[in-house]
Amino acid sequence: MNSVLAVRRKSRRISLTALIDVVFILLMFFMLTSSFSRFGYFEFQTQGAGGGGTGDAQVLLLQADGELLDRSVSPAQVMSDERLLARMDASRPLSLLPAGDADVQTMVQAIERLNRIGLSRVTLGQVLSAEVD
Repeated sequence: MNSVLAVRRKSRRISLTALIDVVFILLMFFMLTSSFSRFGYFEFQTQGAGGGGTGDAQVLLLQADGELLDRSVSPAQVMSDERLLARMDASRPLSLLPAGDADVQTMVQAIERLNRIGLSRVTLGQVLSAEVD
């Protein structure tokens, strides 16, 4: 019985070569099958970056619910895409003044809407919450 206990098994080291090969093959597989798509983006400037204020710019107010209001018309009117194209000049800069409670997603959607209809010179301005009401 002592002879059975005396025989020790040699401890074998685990080879990591096969594991490294499998990980490399999986890495290559996922790199080759994934799609590298470019996310959509749009360009806009803040008032400070453009060098000028809203002096010669057309002004639109952006409400928290995403409606665009023409501040030059009294009382401010909600603008559809057709009215925006009819009233705004695409060659002049457009200053978008968001309401104080407008979130970032609402601003992004409004700028995308303006770009889609051809008003691409959009400047993001700042408005006081009392000025919107």
